[in-house]
Amino acid sequence: MKIFESTGEAPEDWREANVVALFRKGSGGNPGSSCQCDRRRRASSERCAAPGLAESGRQRERRRRDRETQVSAEAKRGLAGSRSRSRSRVSAGSREPGAGSGMERRALRALTLALLLGTARGQGVYAPANARIVHSGQACVVKDDNLSERVYTIREGSTLLLVCLVTGHPRPQVRWTKTVGSASERLQEGSVLNETLRIAAIQRGQGGRYYCKAENGVGGPAIKSIRVDVQYLDEPVLTVHQSVSDVRGENYYRERTVFLRCTVQSNPPAHFTWKRDGQPVTQRQDQGVDIYEPLYTQGETKVLKLKDLRPRDYANFTCLVSVRNVCNIPDKSASFLLKNTTAPPLVSVSVPETVVVDPGTDVEMECRVEGGDPPPQLRWSHSPGPMPPNARVRGGRLWIQAVATEQAGFYNCSAHNGVGTPARRAVELLVRTCPPGDYIIVPLPPSSPATRPDFVLRVFTEKHNTTDSQ
Repeated sequence: MKIFESTGEAPEDWREANVVALFRKGSGGNPGSSCQCDRRRRASSERCAAPGLAESGRQRERRRRDRETQVSAEAKRGLAGSRSRSRSRVSAGSREPGAGSGMERRALRALTLALLLGTARGQGVYAPANARIVHSGQACVVKDDNLSERVYTIREGSTLLLVCLVTGHPRPQVRWTKTVGSASERLQEGSVLNETLRIAAIQRGQGGRYYCKAENGVGGPAIKSIRVDVQYLDEPVLTVHQSVSDVRGENYYRERTVFLRCTVQSNPPAHFTWKRDGQPVTQRQDQGVDIYEPLYTQGETKVLKLKDLRPRDYANFTCLVSVRNVCNIPDKSASFLLKNTTAPPLVSVSVPETVVVDPGTDVEMECRVEGGDPPPQLRWSHSPGPMPPNARVRGGRLWIQAVATEQAGFYNCSAHNGVGTPARRAVELLVRTCPPGDYIIVPLPPSSPATRPDFVLRVFTEKHNTTDSQ
């Protein structure tokens, strides 16, 4: 007789019937008293399980528990009887080798199999953790690079959604972590929801390698990773720098050279195209221009050099940047109208460089444009810290109502028109901390230097009250 393995290949009634048959055979029972079900005779053995098919599920479960209880009890009784018979035979001088031990082993085998059947049905088989990362967000593309690493490409501002599918028994616990360079940081608890990692409106600084770690205490943890590459393209910034040099020779003249510098932040690196009045500009077609990339700019800057300006160079120049429609990111551009009057900004302020006022005084200052083409844009700022809440700016004029002591500092006016470097002027505002009045320093009688100073500042207020400040 062959017993089925507990792998789900045979019905439970067949396994239990064979367990009962094995025990009865090992304990002296009649092997023919129960159905002998075998893999090779499954078709003919259907009659063994036929009575159970007509029973309800509750009756079959009750009959199964009764069988297991009977098998366990009979196995224990057979084990005890075999041990007693073995001891009696040894004491009587019987030398039957392996007679008692064979029955004992068969009884133990039957008992163990019966217990395993009941345990496997109730708890399942322990299995180590296994993990796999899948994506379900607004990904542009998910591919494997040359290093057999999964790369998840997503556009900035989209929603990142990664799911860590895990298997194992007991159910593994999942934790998401992120690595940036050589530093590792734990994600915020609010970002981890079960096995799902969700980041709404993802930003460029949130790109990097994400790890899913699943562990359940059985074997080692399962760790899977995926690299998130955030794609973006900012608005380009176009600035103009010019230089004038003297050229001496047969004919003395002044040479004017203009540099148009286009800078952009992007991922992947942007492709630059220069246009003059809507027509592409290349070095091959125009010997009077030079296009190059400055050192240490990492592909973020392109310079168009106009050598010895010609009349046709006074035109509208456009810098077009593109990431070749990656993640459906549109192209962007910046333009500048170069004229013969193009000049950097020049500004001045209406107050001295240092202004001293009393607390509660209204302060007014103005930043005036003295030159620049195109017309510069003015901006006021405060350092240290932001502009006070009671400050008002209109054009180049700045008002501060009822200035407070903590609002002292430097007030900076900057002018920018895209030509050269911005022009700046700063005004230092000092707010008194002593009450108003006339201040004189008078000597004191001789005293110990360790206890009081040799001089005192005596304040004479408008009410002719005197106070000493040491």
